[in-house]
Amino acid sequence: MKKIVKAIIIGTTLFIPFLGAAGLYEGEESEACFGSSPDIILQDNCITAAVEKSNKKVDALIRETSKQIKAYMPGPFDYKDPDNPDSPTIGEVYNQRFLKAQVSWKRYKAELCLAVAGQIPEESLTYQRSLDQCEMNLNKRHMAEIRAMHIEELK
Repeated sequence: MKKIVKAIIIGTTLFIPFLGAAGLYEGEESEACFGSSPDIILQDNCITAAVEKSNKKVDALIRETSKQIKAYMPGPFDYKDPDNPDSPTIGEVYNQRFLKAQVSWKRYKAELCLAVAGQIPEESLTYQRSLDQCEMNLNKRHMAEIRAMHIEELK
């Protein structure tokens, strides 16, 4: 009886971490790539291409948002001396802060996904897949955050 209780406790303890982070390392991209072919190399190539495409989408949105911030916010940042030609515009200050935040976010994304994938042994076939899917999931969420800034509406 003690062995059964011990096995249940150990089994539950090992399984619980997977419940909390399941949303970050699972997704439609992984399912599509790993359901499309039994060949591991083709699966890995598929997920690598998917994460590269996802990263390019985020980078493109960041670049476009940066351009829009500068274009749609021309007013002076320094209201005390608005005629000072050396004073930055609202857009320049906002953009500088926005771009700095993107560097921090990319670092955060990399570290968080390493932590999430760390639930799986690095030698496992699913380690890199989990890492890549986590990055894609965070990319989607971050793109929604950027769009929620409503820079487009400032036109």
